[in-house]
Order: sequence, then structure tokens, then C-alpha cells
Amino acid sequence: MGRVGCQQWMCQKLAFGLWKEQNWVQSIDSGTHSFLLRNVLKLNRLSQSLKFDPAVGFLRREGRPLGQAATFISSAPFPSRLKRPLKFETGGRVSVSVSLLEPFQTITMASSSSTNNSNFDIPWVEKYRPTKVADIVGNEDAVSRLQVVAHDGNMPHLILTGPPGTGKTTSILALAHELLGQNYKEAVLELNASDDRGIDVVRNKIKMFAQTKVTLPPGRHKIVILDEADSMTGGAQQALRRTMEIYASSTRFALACNTSSKIIEPIQSRCAIVRFSRLSDQEILSRLLVVVEAEKVPYVPEGLEAIIFTADGDMRQALNNLQATYSGFRFVNQENVFKVCDQPHPLHVKNMVRHVLEGKFDDACAGLKQLYDLGYSPTDIITTLFRIIKNYDMVEYLKLEFMKETGFAHMRICEGVGSYLQLCGLLAKLAVVRETAKAA
Repeated sequence: MGRVGCQQWMCQKLAFGLWKEQNWVQSIDSGTHSFLLRNVLKLNRLSQSLKFDPAVGFLRREGRPLGQAATFISSAPFPSRLKRPLKFETGGRVSVSVSLLEPFQTITMASSSSTNNSNFDIPWVEKYRPTKVADIVGNEDAVSRLQVVAHDGNMPHLILTGPPGTGKTTSILALAHELLGQNYKEAVLELNASDDRGIDVVRNKIKMFAQTKVTLPPGRHKIVILDEADSMTGGAQQALRRTMEIYASSTRFALACNTSSKIIEPIQSRCAIVRFSRLSDQEILSRLLVVVEAEKVPYVPEGLEAIIFTADGDMRQALNNLQATYSGFRFVNQENVFKVCDQPHPLHVKNMVRHVLEGKFDDACAGLKQLYDLGYSPTDIITTLFRIIKNYDMVEYLKLEFMKETGFAHMRICEGVGSYLQLCGLLAKLAVVRETAKAA
């Protein structure tokens, strides 16, 4: 046992002695008073090398500092009838008090200055997650369908499909809360199919939950939520099909996935499919402004524009980028956002396109080399390039040809072909397309 561990053990034994000496009663005689004072002085010496946070009770010595705070958990079974502090006075120089809070078994020796515990913020994605279907941002058609289900109470099997960060999981959780209310905990089984996706999960967890009897209001059903269901194995989906049929009278299933085509046809035919699309810039901006106002985040409009650009219709990504930028720099502007998000700056990519259109091929290649040397992924570079070309003010025919060549280059990069060479070849093809359009 180390020196500090030994001292903690001695403190624990001394504290147990304090309680044992008073025989669990509140009347303290002079002998017990002397014992308490003697042990407090011992604890004072031991506490010099120990540093813990103050908790429930305290022993305080007035007149001179007690030293570092010392906290330990006592294994002694504290009596529940000791509800108010016990105080002892000795000639005005030393006062000792022992207080007890029933849910805890902690005795603390602390100086008059208390330690402030650090409060860690929870992710803003969870903090500002809507709890009602009506509060969900965007996808008005899908939300309106879910509102009808919440109002009528007869929920069918559901498949919620769409890109990440568009509100699929939030929608089904809010719907389950509105349908079940206080019965949510015992009547909802939530599984992330990315982790639990084998056939054993369907045969064990899901089937056992479906067989469990839960008292619910008339017209309500237990709900099984399978997030990222498109990653379930084929065997698990086949087993799930039969389970959905057998227990349809008492249990309803809600599957959230990014691609509905990866769900087998028999399950799709048993479910109502609700499709979610990427959120518009205005919808993301409206929620960002709410969070910025609530958290008192200093920002400039260009900073929010950068967050919206990097999010690309993903509300989760937008809120995470906002919180990361604020936590790292305490100010949201373009420069800080792109430092945190680690994406190619769109102005650099836009300059590359401008150089190609102006016939300055060497300057465009130099800009590409600079981005590549900074360590950006070729996929990130070409994805940003595609988004810039799509919104760039140029002739329609030229824009279509640029987008086509960008798509072919992206396909080759995804297949593992030499990345930098393919990016340079893309710029060359864009320059050729530009010369051909100019000649025509």
C-alpha cells in the first residue's frame, strides 16, 4: 500500500472511531469530546498531503488553517436517525461539527475555502434536440405525417430514410414520447443496428421485448426503434420480418436508415416509408440563431455562413461545428470555422476555378498543389470543388461539362487511382472544355 493510500486508510479508521465512540447517539459526554478533538488534530496532520473535493460533512478547525481538504468514503453503516449536525465547542479556539446527508456515506475534512467542481457542457446536439414532433426543423411533409400519427395514436410500422443529420432519429424519439408519455421507458426498446445487427439480437433482445407484457392505454403499442437499420445483416432482416408479423398486435417497429434500398423488400412492404431530405440553408440558419442566442455565442454573419457551408444540409454537423468553434476560439468567424472543420477553404477552390476559366492553368495547378500539401484529402478537395462549380456563375453548357468531368474524376479517386495525378488531370480536362466552348 502506498503512502497516500495508507493515510487514506488511517483517516477512514479514525472517522469510524469518531462515530463508534459516540455510540450512534446525539448526546456527547466530556470523554467523547476529548476523543473527537484528539482525532481531529490527527486528521489535520494527515490531511496536509491529501487533496480531495469537499462533499457532505465536514470537520473544521477555526483559528488556523486546517490544511488541504481530505475526503474519504467511510464503510461504516451510518445510522439514518442522525439528521442534524453535531457541534462541539472548546473555549472558542476550536469548533468541530459533523453533518450527515442520508443518501451519502461521506465524511470530509475541508478548509473554509471550497473547491469548485468543473461543469462540462453536454453536446448542443443533445441539449437542443426537439422533444416534440412539431418542433422538428425542415421536412415539413414528413413531419406533418408523423404529427397525424401522434394525434391519432395508431402508429404503423415505419421506415424513416434520408441523409445523416436530417432528423430521423429525433423524429421517432419525439413520436414515441408523445404516444407513450410516462410509459416510455418500459414500452420502448432502442437499438443501434450498427452495433447490434446480428440475427441473435432479433431472436433474443427484440423477441423477448415483444413478448413482454406492458400495461398501456388503449390504442397504444410498444415500440422497437432500430437506428441505422440498413447495416443489419440479411439473416437478421429475414428473422425480423417474421417477428414483425407475429407481434404486430402489441409491438410496432420503427427503422431509421440512410438508404432504404438496403432494407429487404418484405420489410419495406410491411412499413410506411417516410423520406427525409437534406435541410436547406435557411432552415439550418434558423436553428443556429436559436442556439447562438441561448448560449450567448459571439459571432459574425460570415461565420454562420461558413458553418452552413461545411454542414451541407446536416443539422448535427452544423451544431457540432458551432460548438467546436466556440469551445476552441470563443468567437465564430470564417477563419476559425475552417480551422475546426478542417475542410479546404472554398475561396481557395473558387480561385482555382476562376484561374481555369481565365486560362491561367499554371496558377490553378499551383493552388491545387498548395491544398494537397496542406494535407487535405483528395475526396474533400473534389467534393468542395463540385459544390463550388455547382454554384459558380458561368455559362450553363460549361457548368454541365465541368460537373460531368468532376464526377468522373471523383469516381476514379474512390476506386483508389493516384489521387494528385487525377486532380491535375481534372484541371487539364476542365481547361480543355473551356477552350472547346470558347472556340465554339
